[in-house]
Amino acid sequence: MLLDEAQDTNPVLEEIFLAQDAQRVCVGDPAQQIYEWRHAKDIMSGLPGQRLELRSHSGSARPSRRWRTGGCGYGPTWSETAANAYERHRAG
Repeated sequence: MLLDEAQDTNPVLEEIFLAQDAQRVCVGDPAQQIYEWRHAKDIMSGLPGQRLELRSHSGSARPSRRWRTGGCGYGPTWSETAANAYERHRAG
């Protein structure tokens, strides 16, 4: 199960997500948390499991504006990182 924008998860969705008996994946950027005023929180910080940080071409942890606003939302470096993580997972 994939939870996108996990940095802004409301309590109801958090409860539903955590109750699932499935592999769970969270995606989000804590620096973009904007709904704390309505009790949303970054649930990624409290979850156990492997953490992958995707980096932009410049090497910074924050994606460049070019990729955040681009049509597909990520650049080739991110695609390579995701593909490599998938291959490591498949290999066991």
